[in-house]
Amino acid sequence: MKPRTEPALHLLISQIGLCKERCLIIADEQIGSAASLPVEPHLRYLSNRYDIASALQHRGANCAFSDFDFSPFPEGSLDCVIYRISKEKALVNHIINSACQSLVAGGKLILIGHKQEGLVSSTKSAAERLGGG
Repeated sequence: MKPRTEPALHLLISQIGLCKERCLIIADEQIGSAASLPVEPHLRYLSNRYDIASALQHRGANCAFSDFDFSPFPEGSLDCVIYRISKEKALVNHIINSACQSLVAGGKLILIGHKQEGLVSSTKSAAERLGGG
């Protein structure tokens, strides 16, 4: 998998750098190369891609490999979730709903993507789920 240089991935990496507490990064095929992702004790990754999960684990990252099973992240266990939105709308909705449930009150859900990928509707859905505007 060759590294990507698209703006959404640069934004994702910059947002990871701002998270200093319990943060979960969703790492599917949209994440690009695992080599560019930071490995810090407060960061956790969740990936449905074996190659990405293995690469992150090999670098010492805390990364779970599953079909986006959020059961290891009970309600209120995360301060921040960062997600480069996926191509499949059903998957996006699942991750938004699961992430919202796992966040502490006042936690951050950071969605990254392009308008033509459905970012606007995903943001509206997340805002409704979180009870905000």
